[in-house]
Amino acid sequence: MKIPLVKIERPIVQSKPKAARVLFGKGLGCNLSKRRRKRKLIGSPKHYLDYLDREAPKLARKIHSFFKHEALRTTRILISRAGLRKDDAQDIIDNLDMSDWDVLVGVFSDTLTDQAREQAHNEFGTIGFDASQDMTHAADERASEWARSHAAELVGKKFTANGRLVNNPDKSLSVLDTTRDELRDLLSIALDEGMSPAEVAAEIHDGWAFSEARASTIARTELASAHAQGSLAAWKESGVVEMKQAILGSEHDLDDECDENADDGPIPIDEVFSSGDDMHPFHPNCVCVVVALTTGQGEEG
Repeated sequence: MKIPLVKIERPIVQSKPKAARVLFGKGLGCNLSKRRRKRKLIGSPKHYLDYLDREAPKLARKIHSFFKHEALRTTRILISRAGLRKDDAQDIIDNLDMSDWDVLVGVFSDTLTDQAREQAHNEFGTIGFDASQDMTHAADERASEWARSHAAELVGKKFTANGRLVNNPDKSLSVLDTTRDELRDLLSIALDEGMSPAEVAAEIHDGWAFSEARASTIARTELASAHAQGSLAAWKESGVVEMKQAILGSEHDLDDECDENADDGPIPIDEVFSSGDDMHPFHPNCVCVVVALTTGQGEEG
């Protein structure tokens, strides 16, 4: 199966990972040029791509089921609005009640926690490290904390120190805010073309924001993140991983930030790649992967 790649704007290099990765917009698109060049390393492990193919549809079905509910609710609201004007588009979408999206925190958190913890356990074996029970528990804690925090960020929320879910002023990872952007653009265009409220609702119901394709992209990309962060948790607990390296996926054939990250070669485990990411995925539907270099490997060649 050929996995489509999409391009996003290059984020400013920074220590915070994936500041621009979860845009998941249909406009991320398609002007990538192919360029032949010699690759030092290419080919994500088959078990990694098999993992995404196996697990992503399960999460995608949960996300799309929620999307269908939200599409119906949103279209009903718009149909009830008589005399929609283009100038109203921003206010309508900005004031759209999307509190139900908090449900997705649990959906994401449960799945990402399970997958990140499982990968942490697997990764100890991959790097040939016999982890103690305490190390395994510590890796589980790292993975679980990441999953819980990340799940909240995906819907524009964060957890306070006492466990309350509150609005997050940093919207860079928010799927919810990207949905608002998609709806705002679609509504503005539809009203500019003189569509009725019922026609606008139909466009939104059939559009990208609540589509099965978008649900699949989100699921695949977030499971890739769980895989990466589970691996990173094991590397840090083992103490034997000093360096890491980005490997281009076997299905990667378009130039983007992945190529620049691969060109970075081995980098210290706590540093970020040229894209500003600490681990894969480097963009939606990314098929590339970061691998560990244990003591001494980063100095070879």
